Amino acid sequence: DLFPIILGKEATSREKPHPDIFLKAAAEMDRDPKNCMVVEDALKGLQAAKEGGMACVIVRNRLNQNIDFAGADLVVSGLAELISLL
Repeated sequence: DLFPIILGKEATSREKPHPDIFLKAAAEMDRDPKNCMVVEDALKGLQAAKEGGMACVIVRNRLNQNIDFAGADLVVSGLAELISLL
């Protein structure tokens, strides 16, 4: 009930860093990509979001602490921080 649509990697022929999955989600929700925000934890996801013209919030976790997420619109320390900002 929290998500209007759920798409897996089988929903498109190309995987991230291509923006296809995010663009398909925006289209299925009848939203302009420039009005969408992607929440990601990986560099390929950030690249896909930006290539698709979307804002991107990076959620840090124990596996991505040392990755440079330059270009992200926001980097948060975890889901709790993201939720507190919503």
